[in-house]
Amino acid sequence: MTPPNAAALYAGNRINTASPAELTLMLYDGAIKFCNMAIDGLENNDIQKANTNLIKAQKIIVEFDEGADAAAVMKQVAAACKKVEDDCEIYL
Repeated sequence: MTPPNAAALYAGNRINTASPAELTLMLYDGAIKFCNMAIDGLENNDIQKANTNLIKAQKIIVEFDEGADAAAVMKQVAAACKKVEDDCEIYL
């Protein structure tokens, strides 16, 4: 019998057992995913979707900037998100 929230349990276990490098990669993947979703929102004139996903990406970026693990790659992601944010402001 499968627990009702099997996906959430799997995700929690994946995070709890991940190495620091794997956690960093998960955060990079999340930031990129949210930036892509924001771009999709802009392309479809869904400003709410763009805004929501930019905020999510920014929260991840802030975590990297506050930690000692900030890397040049994350700076590039931050620059890409900033460009999307600037593009979003044009639509407002």
